[in-house]
Amino acid sequence: MVAPVQHQTVIQAGKESVAGTLVAATHVVDYTPGSLSFNRTRATQVVRNAGSRAMRHRTYAGQDFAEIEFSATAAFDRLPVYGNLFLAPLTTGTGNPAATWNFTTISNTTDNLASYSLEFGGTNWPNAYTLTGVRGRTWEIDIKQDAPWDMKLGLVGMVTAAGATLTAALSLPSNSHSNGAALRDALGTQTKVYIDPTTIGTTQQVGRVVSANVRINLDMQPRFTLDGNNTPYRIAEVGPRDVQATIIAEYDAQTDYTAWAAKTAQLVRLEAIGDTLGGSNYKAQLNLYGVWDALVLGEDNGVVTTELTLLGVYANTPASDITASFVNSVSALP
Repeated sequence: MVAPVQHQTVIQAGKESVAGTLVAATHVVDYTPGSLSFNRTRATQVVRNAGSRAMRHRTYAGQDFAEIEFSATAAFDRLPVYGNLFLAPLTTGTGNPAATWNFTTISNTTDNLASYSLEFGGTNWPNAYTLTGVRGRTWEIDIKQDAPWDMKLGLVGMVTAAGATLTAALSLPSNSHSNGAALRDALGTQTKVYIDPTTIGTTQQVGRVVSANVRINLDMQPRFTLDGNNTPYRIAEVGPRDVQATIIAEYDAQTDYTAWAAKTAQLVRLEAIGDTLGGSNYKAQLNLYGVWDALVLGEDNGVVTTELTLLGVYANTPASDITASFVNSVSALP
């Protein structure tokens, strides 16, 4: 048998109506070859004394769940999927052909985030893996001037079928800009950064910011119960979310230091405006609310920089520590 190669592996996903109940895949998940990691926890070994210096062991079907990690560029038309996993259960955008997705009502009391069915396999794979109840754990977005927004995803779910045959792969999305249905990525060259103490989106940091990084961590854990199964009863968010951002900017006298020392509220907007779309433009906007938790002086090719770490903190408006808004060509989840 020829070993499977990762760049030919297809990941397909579909949003579940009932968490953990398998649905057909509706779209192909773009990811960076070489970044896919699949860690399945299943068999448990029990070591027992056997009346000799050697040990015996027994194996049985222990707790069974899977952790998936991969990287991908941030395509405008796919960002609502990740918004569903990490921000709010928004399923439709407003407008056509330019659809606006406003992830502005973020629950702080209810675990209402989406779950997905996921399947992967491909050329030279002897079989496929099918997972249900897949939920988001970590979403990191790294923004540099000379590259697309780079995302790192961490997911957790339940393996419902291993060794199954991969269903017919969905059509891969076009990446050609001449194609109206093409995926377009948010780019560092399209990105602006705003930092303000009171009104978000007021003061653009022109000629200062070198890079930005946003991290959302959700404490999603498999929950096992005595119900005759070795798979989780559900994947549940059992702890508070953690939102952080790191901004590296050229040094600007004492403005950043003063805000850090005083722990005054900081409102940060990261916004990429893409190609024109039906009288509007593709857009990816992240709004972060918090305080500077850490400040480190450094350098970038000889220029003194300030590395600022924002700790997400609840703000009365918008009643969250993070919101997002996307404009793209899809008015419903792919």
